[in-house]
Amino acid sequence: MSVEEEVEIEVKCPYENCNSTKIIKVPGYLFKTKQFGTVKIQVNKGVVCSEHQFIIFVDKKGLIRSYEKIDAQLTIIKKAKEEPIAKLSLNDVIDKIGEFPALNITHALLLNIPIVIFKNKEKSELEDNLIGICKKFLPKEFKENESIKFLLRKNLKNIENLNVLALDEEGYIIKSPWEITSFEFEKELLNKTLGAKDINAQSIIFRQIFENLIKKVEFVYELLRSSESLYEEDLKIKLAEKFLQKKVSDYDIDLIKEILKYRYLENVSKIKIRSFDKLKESLW
Repeated sequence: MSVEEEVEIEVKCPYENCNSTKIIKVPGYLFKTKQFGTVKIQVNKGVVCSEHQFIIFVDKKGLIRSYEKIDAQLTIIKKAKEEPIAKLSLNDVIDKIGEFPALNITHALLLNIPIVIFKNKEKSELEDNLIGICKKFLPKEFKENESIKFLLRKNLKNIENLNVLALDEEGYIIKSPWEITSFEFEKELLNKTLGAKDINAQSIIFRQIFENLIKKVEFVYELLRSSESLYEEDLKIKLAEKFLQKKVSDYDIDLIKEILKYRYLENVSKIKIRSFDKLKESLW
């Protein structure tokens, strides 16, 4: 498979009672360094069928290995054609790169995972826009580290062993260091941000929600530093009391643990589930 050629993939909508099938084309270069794993491709509404969007996982031979349905989507308000394009626009970035890649980029920023985006030509409007938005949106302590790099497609090298999020500017995800495809917090964060009337209001909302989560992570981090272990059940109560949160879910704890693991390099095995410990005790 050459880098230049396009790969034809026959895609069938995974939703029940929908038999829509269509052949789509993706750049061959995406599979150039694939030794294992898959390329994740978001199939938007209108590409295969008019009603559904989903993700396909394609191996290095161009074969679909699995599908993932996308239930929720981001609310993107597109500009009218006659309306001038702002220099910085979160809406334009997500419209260009796709919702699923935007959620992955947001997740990588939370975890402090480096992001590599491959572009087709030297001058990239997406590059200026995305980097500008990160500088404007992210809290000060997260701006100093240049976590997003744009490289030309021809410079693609083996990235299998690198701990990075790698994607194409068209939205094809070449590599991600996580297996999850559900980003509840990221969806809420981006939807609330997109609901603001202008870029300045968007940046304030994004930064506030981002910082609030990091405060929770740092609270748990301090608890871990002063404890030999913590039970998730107790942690939920402490978080709810500290941040006046009605309910702390299992998902909330899992996200905090993931950020602690990657951003703070903390040993999250110290966070335990009480019922598991009781089960082990009963077995002995």
